[in-house]
Amino acid sequence: NTTTTTTTTINMTSTEPTTFPSPHPPQPPPPPPRVFVISDIHTDFPENMEWVRGLSDTAFKHDAVILGGDVSDQLEVLEVTLRLFTAKFAHVFFTPGNHDLWIRSK
Repeated sequence: NTTTTTTTTINMTSTEPTTFPSPHPPQPPPPPPRVFVISDIHTDFPENMEWVRGLSDTAFKHDAVILGGDVSDQLEVLEVTLRLFTAKFAHVFFTPGNHDLWIRSK
């Protein structure tokens, strides 16, 4: 789908309208959003948390991610992980797994 905007003026000495192209070229549509699904990331392991931190801050801004559980059994780590994903993705959906339901206070 390409939309072209034109400006039409009428020449008072002629009956034919004069058409000028728009000064702004049409913008391409944004890419369709993607949906990613990941589970069992266990970010209580430092190397897994580093993987999450290493995800691009810009490449997924129009996308969604579904976190299918088993993120961490530590509340603080779960919160940090969810905050990281929400900073990187437009939409984050989370469903707890058995490890997330066994949250430990410390």
